[in-house]
Amino acid sequence: MLQHTRLYGYRKALCRRNRNLITLTILLAGGILVSLPAGSWAENNQLIAADTGSDAAIQAQRKKANDWLDIAEAQLARQQYNLAEETVERCRELDTQLTDKQKKRLGSCAAEAQAGIDAQQKARQGLDSGSISLKAGNLPAAEASFKGAYALRKYLAEPTVKRIEDQLAAVESAQDAIKGEIKALFKKGVADYKAKKYGAAEASFKKVVDSGISLNFFDRGTMTTAEGFLEKIDAAKAKAMAQATAAAEKAVAEVKAEQGR
Repeated sequence: MLQHTRLYGYRKALCRRNRNLITLTILLAGGILVSLPAGSWAENNQLIAADTGSDAAIQAQRKKANDWLDIAEAQLARQQYNLAEETVERCRELDTQLTDKQKKRLGSCAAEAQAGIDAQQKARQGLDSGSISLKAGNLPAAEASFKGAYALRKYLAEPTVKRIEDQLAAVESAQDAIKGEIKALFKKGVADYKAKKYGAAEASFKKVVDSGISLNFFDRGTMTTAEGFLEKIDAAKAKAMAQATAAAEKAVAEVKAEQGR
């Protein structure tokens, strides 16, 4: 009985020793992994992938890239350009594993995301500056700003496009409200021009141009626009100046001739 107990204890101690040896062996074998510094896990995984199943690993990376590209394209379709840019950056992390087709898709997504971000920023600036100009009564500047923003509607959400359209309608309404005054001002300019009151006519036509109000033939009653009349006034002034200069030179010549007698 005593011999049996001693044999049992010996076997138990041997088992514990073997387990310790196995554990030590595992720790030593795994020591290179445990001792890896922070940030080296990804490098180690790449090394392992290169040794075993590299093709499978590359295919997995490419599948993940396709998923990111699908998400980016969906975000672009919803005008979510900032989110699309973030998704594109995530896909760039897999750039070394991408196919030529995937790289082309990535480049296209990146370009469209940046174009959308720039367009939305310009549209916001146009809306802000247009609103300021409209409040100040500067209708030409307001109209130009709103039209510039509206030209970017491809990149804008529907509520933003609607807001721009409303602002353009407000500009048109303001223009209609003062159109009668501009028509009267234009006709006064025509009357002054015909009377050769070029200074008064020029002032009237400049106000018409600065108003930004478009007058058609029936509004004007003549083929000549305000800009056209301003050109005619400049020509008339130049002609009058030339005539005055010629007359002065003639008078001086006559005086000199009289003095020479």
